[in-house]
Amino acid sequence: MTRTTARRAALVVATAALVAPVATSAQAAVGAAPTASPGWSVSAHLPTGSPSWRGQDLVLSSPGGTSKTVLGRVGRGERVVDVSADGRRVLTVDRRGGDPRVVAHDTAAGTRSTFAVSKLEQVRYLDAAGSKVVVVRGWEETDRVVEVRSPGGTLVRTLHTPRRGTLDAPSVISTPDGSKVVLNRSGRLRSVDARTGATISTLSGRTGYSACAPTRWWGTSGLVATCSVTSGSLRGTEQVLRVPFVGTSSRVTTTAGGMGIGWMDAWAHPKGPSR
Repeated sequence: MTRTTARRAALVVATAALVAPVATSAQAAVGAAPTASPGWSVSAHLPTGSPSWRGQDLVLSSPGGTSKTVLGRVGRGERVVDVSADGRRVLTVDRRGGDPRVVAHDTAAGTRSTFAVSKLEQVRYLDAAGSKVVVVRGWEETDRVVEVRSPGGTLVRTLHTPRRGTLDAPSVISTPDGSKVVLNRSGRLRSVDARTGATISTLSGRTGYSACAPTRWWGTSGLVATCSVTSGSLRGTEQVLRVPFVGTSSRVTTTAGGMGIGWMDAWAHPKGPSR
């Protein structure tokens, strides 16, 4: 499985930490949804035995799954890819037939907007509020483009084109305020101004690791990125690096237990294993 294929498959996972989700007026009165805490999730669910015309429910679930609230309904082929910090806005993608369609849902207002993107690699909210989206499109490193768009698909600005160099991984992450993004430009992870696309700083790399794709922030000190190993005993595998804003990158995954194709992702944990 290639890295790109694995990432597309990962889009099926529909989960996000929420702060204060709100149900749609069609499903419940405003404020009727339970107060959420970290660990709550939003997912698209198709009930067993549903007729072919029925869409999926957007379901808000508590960490233990004991409380569930239907926020609205999405198309049968849509997959959740991002959720705003307050749980109100949900971003989905439908890849069935033709160009992929991005759908931005406002669950409180009960509205949605849709736009198609040719050669879509990734889409997510630019900021925690979900006021804009950032789109990565293009199959090859030499033709990828990164754009900021409105939830309705209107182009706001372009952050990366082939004129700025290759985009060696089809993914970006952004700060909660939407002011900066991190992407892999010309073989290096770079912090980029989300207003102009200009490079602010170049982050540390690691010898023998390439095509590093940023996946998420690691606390306040840096981020994690999934990379291809091109030399040494781990050559041909995928490994996850912790990339600090200042200092040297380090590998956070282990070689114990056999490697296979390596590791695709890693998450920070507040403490070690229970004893």
